[in-house]
Amino acid sequence: MILMKRNGFITVYILAAGLTILSTAIASSVLAFSYLQTAKQYKESIQLGYVAESAMIVGWDDIRQRHWQQVPEKKTWKLEDVYGVTQEGQHMEIQCVSLSYQLPYNGTVRGMGIGDTSLMRRTGAVVFRVENENGNGVFSVRQIRY
Repeated sequence: MILMKRNGFITVYILAAGLTILSTAIASSVLAFSYLQTAKQYKESIQLGYVAESAMIVGWDDIRQRHWQQVPEKKTWKLEDVYGVTQEGQHMEIQCVSLSYQLPYNGTVRGMGIGDTSLMRRTGAVVFRVENENGNGVFSVRQIRY
């Protein structure tokens, strides 16, 4: 009878050690999965940064080609991917904010990279000034913000 009690204690001890090891393995696999999800989000964030920069460049080129009175006061529009940088489920937008009533005036062109499924958004902006030079509006970059 004494041997049976010792065997029961050893069995309970081995079961407890096994459950502890199993719990540790499950917890570490959950943490590893969370880390992989974070890496995936970081990768998409970097990609959306490139998309936003491309949209900002295209938007700045579009605004500079307009007459100074044709710059939109507040307008947001979707942009086709000219450079081929968007992935599936991503798109780019441009937003222009200005007060183009008289020269000189300031404005901002903001390029946005937007993830449709992740709802992540990265932006880059060009702050510009339009000054009067011989009756024509001359665009100049004041600041670039990321």
